[in-house]
Amino acid sequence: MKPKHQWNLLNGTSKFKFTIVRHPFRRIISTYYDKFIYPEPFEHTVWTPIKQNMLKTLKHKIFTLNTFLLYIVYSIQRNLKLNAHWERVVTVCGFCKIKFDWIGKYENFDEDVKILLKHLKIDSKISFPSHKLDLNHTKLELDDKTMYDMIKSIGKKEYNVLLDYYRPDCEAFNYTIEDFETKT
Repeated sequence: MKPKHQWNLLNGTSKFKFTIVRHPFRRIISTYYDKFIYPEPFEHTVWTPIKQNMLKTLKHKIFTLNTFLLYIVYSIQRNLKLNAHWERVVTVCGFCKIKFDWIGKYENFDEDVKILLKHLKIDSKISFPSHKLDLNHTKLELDDKTMYDMIKSIGKKEYNVLLDYYRPDCEAFNYTIEDFETKT
């Protein structure tokens, strides 16, 4: 299928297009834990070399959340391509080209999924598990202050690089970083 035809399909009125987004800082922290600290067994072969490259690039010996955050800052400052797991959502998901009919938020997952299933008229046919369901117990539920403190721990200058870089996601999906900054 030609790319132009694919975009026409994605933007046609016969398809209901939806996505679920997450606060960019929550995405970063989640990626760190899900991919580097508690990866699925088959994922080690993918993520271990990426982690080793980050350590080598930054000349660090131990891989921590700060190492990961500093690598993202390093990449942003050098205009390097970011992995889709920590790139801005507005960049990787074609939000400028795809006209989504509905955008839900991970932070409101349980409520938003009910709305989505009802809109699709399948709420009586299927149920969606809670986002809190995690058989491996590796997911983190962080309050805003803890999330903010974790990100801000890299230093003010580096934090501001992240803040500026992820601001388009915050603006596109109505996330306000300044709101949780005032909670500290």
